[in-house]
Amino acid sequence: MLINPHTSFFFRSELQVTSGEGLNAYGAATWGQFFIYQGFNAHAGWMHTSSGVDNVDEFAESIVSGTDGALSYRYGNELRPVTSKTITLSYRAADGSLAKREFVTFATHHGPIVREEGGKWIAFALMNRPVPALEQSFLRTKATDLASS
Repeated sequence: MLINPHTSFFFRSELQVTSGEGLNAYGAATWGQFFIYQGFNAHAGWMHTSSGVDNVDEFAESIVSGTDGALSYRYGNELRPVTSKTITLSYRAADGSLAKREFVTFATHHGPIVREEGGKWIAFALMNRPVPALEQSFLRTKATDLASS
């Protein structure tokens, strides 16, 4: 296996993880992780690399305002409602008192609207699924072949 050596030698700790249920993996873990991030067991080995490839997808949404003022966006041949949510932020005012400011945010099924460009609203889709990502990283330590990794 090859690794992209983008971290220092001391960034990862070397360890072996075993359990009474048959887990026996050896390799390296990143600080704070409870699984072998790169390593091997008796059947398979795994590695990773970090890059900026496909971290985020952006969608140019065509917004349509209805006669009642409701906002929708085009998705194929249909119009879907734009969701809106009011967020209240508290902050310390110049005189030291606690003040609040409200913002209306918008989103489509692709994600939150983050800007406007060329007359279209841009929705931002980020892989933000921490539990499945952790499950994948841990279950990989129990892989017996490529299909189970």
